[in-house]
Amino acid sequence: MKNPFFPSTVIILMSFLLANCQNPVFKAVEDNGAFAYLKSITITKPLKNTLYTRGEALDISGLEVTGTYSDGSTKLESVTLSHISGYNPYQDEKQDLTVTINNKSAKDSDIPKYPLQVYVAVFVGIGSLQEIKAGMPIITTVSPEGDWTVKLDRNSPEPLLGTYFIPADTNPGPHQIEVSLNASYSRTYDITVAP
Repeated sequence: MKNPFFPSTVIILMSFLLANCQNPVFKAVEDNGAFAYLKSITITKPLKNTLYTRGEALDISGLEVTGTYSDGSTKLESVTLSHISGYNPYQDEKQDLTVTINNKSAKDSDIPKYPLQVYVAVFVGIGSLQEIKAGMPIITTVSPEGDWTVKLDRNSPEPLLGTYFIPADTNPGPHQIEVSLNASYSRTYDITVAP
């Protein structure tokens, strides 16, 4: 006698479980109930910000992780801070981070195209300050010694020697400032210059 609960009941149950798991190990690939499992993950877009002040929380915006499945298919994976390990906001040095999803990991040594590294340095950043006045000091570097540069909007980078002041002739309105260390680690700030 044919079991009236199989396979449709199993497929419905698995579909419910998949729909309610944030990062399922398996994914449905066919209507007949076949499933593929996650084989590996790869960093396909790097972190937007890789330079942090001491004590600052990690920002994973910009990070894109792609999973490869046993059937050869790929899909973008949902990544949260809970998937990232290796970050210590009070350790002032270069840090290698690892992304782990369903026991599959990607770290710096695996992905030379997009190194998953950040640098925690001692510098005073502008944070999310608004209504900044032209001529104000907004960034001060403390350590480490290195090649610090700063770039306002799309201007060329210039050496950052100690403290950076908003140029007096800066037009009022929104601007972007990018701070870089040794051309490898950078941080972008959105600011508003008051009239």
